[in-house]
Amino acid sequence: MRMLPRARLTIVSSLSPDQVGVRLAEAIGPRPTSLFNRSTKPFWGRIGGSSFDVMRSTQGRNSFRPRIRGSIEAADHGSRVLGTMRLHEMVLGFLAFIILVPGWAFLSIAGGSLLKGGPDSTALIAVGVLLLFVGLVLGSFWMESRQALRVLSEVVDASHSELS
Repeated sequence: MRMLPRARLTIVSSLSPDQVGVRLAEAIGPRPTSLFNRSTKPFWGRIGGSSFDVMRSTQGRNSFRPRIRGSIEAADHGSRVLGTMRLHEMVLGFLAFIILVPGWAFLSIAGGSLLKGGPDSTALIAVGVLLLFVGLVLGSFWMESRQALRVLSEVVDASHSELS
């Protein structure tokens, strides 16, 4: 089981690698300069040659949008886009702090109550809150990953796309 939210993507397109690169380049705008500045392009980031590093454009903040890094390669009858989706490194650092510090305290409470003869309600609530938070982070990441895959697939005229 992976602890960090991460997904591999594969997109197959009937377009040539050059055509996929052009379409992707046309779909990438500049990085937003303010919270409420929304680009008309579906992604912001960069593309260089056959590799890219992008994030989906949204209005406002959404920390669970995946950072998509990948490459475009030739395939039978078209091209293939291969890459990974992960949370941004700054978000991962913040979440690690938010999960690990209270998590350590919650698990200490739970361990102490087990040594005293059995779990008490405080320990169970603490562990439940920690598990709920981790579940919300993972669920939000996967929801945003599927949305980003759908938009990226539309941009490159995909005949097939999948996350794993």
